[in-house]
Amino acid sequence: FKINPEVNNEILFSATQPVFVSKYNFLVEKNSNGTMMINRNGYMYDIYIENDGTFTIWWRASLKKVFLSLIHYREYRTLLADMVLLLMKYSMQLV
Repeated sequence: FKINPEVNNEILFSATQPVFVSKYNFLVEKNSNGTMMINRNGYMYDIYIENDGTFTIWWRASLKKVFLSLIHYREYRTLLADMVLLLMKYSMQLV
């Protein structure tokens, strides 16, 4: 997904962390490598900024959570809705 090429991990964190915490009650942290990690409902979303002005969202979960999301459509929809919310917020704040 395309963002302003001048955005780095620090700008991303400072621009979006207050919104995700106060408005959506997400747990927002930085990984040991400085990338942003968002935790919600047992799913973790890592936000990677690439050198070409794009970003990628990778999601992770425990094996139990992944298995449930594949079996239960509601869990899968929640995962997709969270990712769409993240994309919309980043697009609006970082363009």
